[in-house]
Amino acid sequence: MNKTEIVSLPNLDFNNLECDNCTAINRRDIDYIKKIERMRCQAFDRLKTPLKVILFCESPPAPAKIKNFVYNDSASSTWGKQSFPSKLNKVLTGKTKKEDLFTYLNEKGIGIIDAAFCPLHRIKKDKKNKIKKRKTTATTCFERHTKAYLDGFPSVKIITIFPVGGGINKKSKSEIEDRIVCSFEFNKLNCLKKIIEDIIQNTL
Repeated sequence: MNKTEIVSLPNLDFNNLECDNCTAINRRDIDYIKKIERMRCQAFDRLKTPLKVILFCESPPAPAKIKNFVYNDSASSTWGKQSFPSKLNKVLTGKTKKEDLFTYLNEKGIGIIDAAFCPLHRIKKDKKNKIKKRKTTATTCFERHTKAYLDGFPSVKIITIFPVGGGINKKSKSEIEDRIVCSFEFNKLNCLKKIIEDIIQNTL
């Protein structure tokens, strides 16, 4: 991709997702997936500059917590104080309003992509295997679906933000390893802004 080219997210057929044998199949809600991915696509289309950085995360919030989806720009709802977008806003802008984060992302050319379409943070499993199951599920969705999002921007650098022990497995991660600049834990975002700014500066 040319650095001056603005590219929209690839179109995926959400009515024909390959979810056979996925460990999160009982959590799948096609209407919800369509809704949040529509928000994501609209957000990418609003970027005021070519995409320069991708924040690659685990999964969206549950339908009951859709207000906490990072690209939910509804004026009638606010992000929870402990939600990912609130934490991201604090780290990147030092502010609390949605428009502050949206403005920063749009003007800097930053996009946020999830490895999985279905919410994984409440997967019920014994403590020993919970993270393993989440990683397996995220990897399955990445390999079958969301990798196409990253492949649509082959020259754009990636920063991963996953829960401890989460993310995608080593084999799948190796396919994008050369593009990953840094990896963060969900609750430890110190220095994220500096790394983003460094990446942007190096792509000018």
